[in-house]
Amino acid sequence: MVPAGVYNAQLRFDDAQEFTQHAVATGANTWDLQYEIARVLIGKRQYESALETAETALQLKQRGSLLHLAKAHALLGLRRYSQAATELSTYLRYQPSEDGSQHARDLRQKITP
Repeated sequence: MVPAGVYNAQLRFDDAQEFTQHAVATGANTWDLQYEIARVLIGKRQYESALETAETALQLKQRGSLLHLAKAHALLGLRRYSQAATELSTYLRYQPSEDGSQHARDLRQKITP
């Protein structure tokens, strides 16, 4: 789902959504497609739908650190901070030293008492 990922990274959520809708229409249903859909929904501030989509992606992949990060962002949008902190901790368990790990640590620290 490279084009959708590039569009999402560029904050071109409408273009990413168009690509993902086309992929779904052709029968694609993979965890990475669901992940990109969740990112589109987060970008469009449709947090409840994003959370549901990330859950669907986790069912397809079982374990996926980026999916936990997407869930955390959706939960933050819903102001469910405790659950977001749990998802950030799960992400960090899988990715303790990746590029986004320090940002995830900082974010978790801001939302935990």
